[in-house]
Amino acid sequence: MASFQHLCMCCMQPMHEDSPLCPHCGYDNAQPQRAPYLPKGAILSGRYLVGKVIALSPDGVVYAGQDLQTMQTVQIREYLPEKLIDRAEGESEVHVRLQTELVYQSGMGAFSSLWQTLQKNATHPSLPQVYAVLFLNGTVYAVCAALESISLREYMQQPEHVLSWNDCCTAFKPLLRALSALHAQGVEHLAISASTVCVGADGKLHLEGFSIPQCKSDLAAFHTLPDPRYAPIELQSGGRPGTYSDVYGIMAVLYLCLTGKEPPCVADRAVSDELTLPVELARTLPPQAIDTLYAAMQLYPQRRLHTMEELMERLYPNEYAVPPASFDGARPSADPEFELLPEEDETLFDTEPAPKKETSAGLLGLEAFLAILVIGTMLFCTLYSTVLYQKMEIPLLDSILAPLTFLPLNSEEETTATTRPTAETEENEPEKEQVTVPNLMQSSYSDITANVSLSRNFDLQIEFEANDTVRKNAVIRQSLSAGQRVPQGTTLTVTISSGKPTVELRDVVGLSYMDAYEMLTDDGFEVKKVLLENDGTHEVGTVYTMSLVAGLSFEKGTSVTLSVWDATGFAGGENTDTD
Repeated sequence: MASFQHLCMCCMQPMHEDSPLCPHCGYDNAQPQRAPYLPKGAILSGRYLVGKVIALSPDGVVYAGQDLQTMQTVQIREYLPEKLIDRAEGESEVHVRLQTELVYQSGMGAFSSLWQTLQKNATHPSLPQVYAVLFLNGTVYAVCAALESISLREYMQQPEHVLSWNDCCTAFKPLLRALSALHAQGVEHLAISASTVCVGADGKLHLEGFSIPQCKSDLAAFHTLPDPRYAPIELQSGGRPGTYSDVYGIMAVLYLCLTGKEPPCVADRAVSDELTLPVELARTLPPQAIDTLYAAMQLYPQRRLHTMEELMERLYPNEYAVPPASFDGARPSADPEFELLPEEDETLFDTEPAPKKETSAGLLGLEAFLAILVIGTMLFCTLYSTVLYQKMEIPLLDSILAPLTFLPLNSEEETTATTRPTAETEENEPEKEQVTVPNLMQSSYSDITANVSLSRNFDLQIEFEANDTVRKNAVIRQSLSAGQRVPQGTTLTVTISSGKPTVELRDVVGLSYMDAYEMLTDDGFEVKKVLLENDGTHEVGTVYTMSLVAGLSFEKGTSVTLSVWDATGFAGGENTDTD
């Protein structure tokens, strides 16, 4: 414990033992971390130290953190929808509020799936680098690399940072490729803006601000407001989002880089659908650039480019066999020559241009002569080996050409044999370690989330399902049979019972007790009756109150008591009869 007791809970740098103020970042470590957030100093899986809250997201919270094994600074993201949960001061376990379990569990499954997908896409440097996804404390954590960056909005506040079209095409290419890969795996960002696209210390663009899809649809549980300048109309009007929504967002960010100004709000464009460019800029842009901007930022999705592949075909036509179609919309005129920046330079920050290579006519002539000589030699060898070899016998020439094994100088059988791949030439993939599938049928949800070896040996996927017979938080089934041997990293899906199916309680106040009884029992409720004294002003046998709140959902089998007006005179007491 001594190795981290005196780390700053903000920057994770060593600090003096006798002072709570960090000499590096100035953070006062004596400040408490209030519930529902994890207490500072908590340790996850015996490895990851939790620090102060550094950011909030629609589906949770981000903490500063430290990997105690590698002593590397990390960021820890926790699924923590505050409208659905409670956590006592100083505790780690999350308690889900009554009647929100299904919404909470659905979001938790989406959160783990999102960050596991990002973990599998670690080869894309534009995406968050995810080290681990942990199921602990009744929730999910994603441990990510700590990125030193500023938002693109902050970067563009400097006038000299307005970029050229070629700079934008080069800087955005890795980002577009990463989004294309995520779209192919069913992940859409749906919140791309100048705040979620960041400029890293490496001078390249990085995409942040990922959250679960429920944040855009279930506003009652996950409240988030889209940026009106970057979110397309379908995200602001309750329409159906898709990959075309990310196309609009990323090109709206590129618009900012080109013009130095925020793109127009969708609400303004809905009144007058115009997308204007400064005249000075339009004159310097190639026609292809203007076509692409207008095609990708069409107000309505049915007129817009739909995929990242379509967008990249327009931005980088030399890399695709099919040339992009032209856009027929109105646009400013511009006619300069279009040339992409070299692919090697994908940094956004200005760098010194590389010196041009000096060439001379003599060097060019020598290169041409050598090329002709090589091509002529290859043609002669091919002609001799295929046509002249059977008619001419030149031993000296045969001995010279013999090492060229690709030439058919031997019999047809030998030629076939030499072209067949051998075991030595085949690329052998390393075999994965075999692990044994455990029997999880007697386990609970907390047992599984606390089992570190499961997440280490398997691609663990947890699903929740309502069940009448299996108790809540117990395992219903597992996708792999216990005892079988499988390669490490194989997907293991565990289905957990979320309890009995739920049903919404209908309002029966004012109905006759018989009608109310039949209605509620058909829905799965256990109905009880309490008789009330009637002074003669109330209709006998009608329901006056309900013990549970109508409109909420309850497990089937829940008992609900109805207060029913009795005949004139005092009755009182409880009666479960249906008469």
